[in-house]
Amino acid sequence: MTHDAPHDPRRPDLGSGEKSEPSSTVGAAPEQAEPPEPPILDQVFDGDSLYALRSAVEAHAVAAGMPQGRAEDVVICVHELATNAIRHGAGTGRARLWHLSRRLRCQVDDDGAPSAAAPPPDGDPTDRWPYRRGHGLWLIRCAADAVSLRSDRTGTHVVLTFALPEPGPRPPFRLTTRAVRDGTPAGRPRLILTATGHLDRKAGAELLGTATDLMTDSRAELILDLRAVAYWDTAGIAALSGLQHRVQQDPSARLTVVLGESSLRERLRHTGLADRLLLVADLADLGDAVDQDGADLCDGVDQDGADLADGPAERPEDTGPAR
Repeated sequence: MTHDAPHDPRRPDLGSGEKSEPSSTVGAAPEQAEPPEPPILDQVFDGDSLYALRSAVEAHAVAAGMPQGRAEDVVICVHELATNAIRHGAGTGRARLWHLSRRLRCQVDDDGAPSAAAPPPDGDPTDRWPYRRGHGLWLIRCAADAVSLRSDRTGTHVVLTFALPEPGPRPPFRLTTRAVRDGTPAGRPRLILTATGHLDRKAGAELLGTATDLMTDSRAELILDLRAVAYWDTAGIAALSGLQHRVQQDPSARLTVVLGESSLRERLRHTGLADRLLLVADLADLGDAVDQDGADLCDGVDQDGADLADGPAERPEDTGPAR
């Protein structure tokens, strides 16, 4: 644990009830009041200590139970916030992490220099820490489960929340395929590619390769079922972006993504992928041709996908648990 930052009266106490200037919230708003327990990390930073901050955040996120890929997402978010505090705030700030029940809470405060005391002319605190596609707050919005931002006379304060996975061994990432007896109205076969386990960098690469091969080799309409994905990180989402690009480049390619109630839907919305991918909540939304129990399969096609569409397709090697 790191507790090397005693309370500084210039820094905000979000539980004090102090009146703030207008605030901005993206995603579901995490709690603003500070938890009663001490943070697992409490570290002051400036332009010369970002490396130490990144290292400390990663170590504490992993110790709290974050898979490595998701811990890297936390590091990226905290680094972006710290950089904003340095560039657009006082030049220094404070980062804190709390390990709470099933979630990791991150809070970054800048020191609120007098030059930043007055609110921006239009009253929008995001003008102080710019929000542009591909930059700082946009990246954070895509990665964190919940984000809230508040600016007042003491500076800018951002609270992030990241869900922690279920405790215990991580389920291995697996892909299974099956074909649907009835094709699309155009006679094109339908293949269902089901992913289970954790969708991280390694799993995302496997998913992207397998899905691309299926669409290319069989010319089938691919239904990607992600309802059983237990956890994900931004590298896994990048694989979905790669699939969307593949579909965009080939007018004949067809891809539908089944998400259920997954939190992935919100992340895809923030990244803009939700507008470019065909998303459905359930296989039933695809019509009677798709049997959710797997009974409505082509003759000779097994649940493990050993024989697909017009000929056998190479199965991805089972590499065991995703890392």
